[in-house]
Parts: sequence; C-alpha cells; structure tokens
Amino acid sequence: MDKTMENFIHYLAVERGLSPNTLDSYQQDLQQFYKYLQGVKVDSWQEVSQGDILGYVYS
Repeated sequence: MDKTMENFIHYLAVERGLSPNTLDSYQQDLQQFYKYLQGVKVDSWQEVSQGDILGYVYS
C-alpha cells in the first residue's frame, strides 16, 4: 500500500503540478487513513470498502 501512495503523490506532483504544500497535505491525509486501515485489519487498497471510508471519516 505504501508504494501505491508514493505513486499517487508522484502523479499529483508531475502530472497535475500541485504545490509542495498541497502534496504534503495529501500525503499526511493518506498516511492517517493508512494507519486507520491497518487498525481495522485492511491490508490492501482492493480490500477498502465504503464502510471503511465512512468509519474513518466519522472517527
């Protein structure tokens, strides 16, 4: 999952040209979500459900 996040941040930087501050914010948000997913035993992005997303948003 870490490599996927790195690839996404790289895409945002190169293809979308987002600012360093925006990239930092996105990366922090993704890392927090990733930590939450680890806590609920989700091991891959393919396993993430709508319930996982809602659980994170409401936490």
